[in-house]
Amino acid sequence: MSVNDQTWSVPQVESIKGLGTSWYRRGPSYWARRVLASVLWAIVLCIGALLVGGLVMAINKDANSIGRIILWVVVVVVVAASHYLGFRDMNPTREQSPPRDRHPGVTGTGLGAGVAAFGGSALGAGLLAIGMFVGVGWFTAMFVFSLARYTSAPEHQAAQKMREWYSQHPAIPDSQRPRQFRRKALGATA
Repeated sequence: MSVNDQTWSVPQVESIKGLGTSWYRRGPSYWARRVLASVLWAIVLCIGALLVGGLVMAINKDANSIGRIILWVVVVVVVAASHYLGFRDMNPTREQSPPRDRHPGVTGTGLGAGVAAFGGSALGAGLLAIGMFVGVGWFTAMFVFSLARYTSAPEHQAAQKMREWYSQHPAIPDSQRPRQFRRKALGATA
């Protein structure tokens, strides 16, 4: 960049999955993606909650009083644990650990349980039901964090790196910086 015959170095902007480099300037493209993601996560959360609620009500209707107590204890524990784990794992400000090796059999197991459920297996249907209960916490976390300042850990980490870069280049005038990396914004987040 050049302003008044001075040359400024240009930062290398990291591309983030789903956002590209739009997170850097936070223009209309960035906000359109954010709004779309929030709407999609809201839809997924509503569908998941309706499925879980419908399943619980169907089981609750046919259960005796001890069965209802057990059902509600299990539902509360599983949904609470799901939300705890979902918010813990999806938190954009959480430090990312290196990716773990995935076990190839895990996907096949989930697919097998789904096929078994459609084939009439009570065990397969039960596994899918547990999966829905567990998924609700992650769906809630994804929706909530889609409304936060940063939607993901990679976006938060890229913004942190860019803040450090701009802090190391104080000669760059605010007029040449995106709004989130101007001196006033850097002072408020430092």
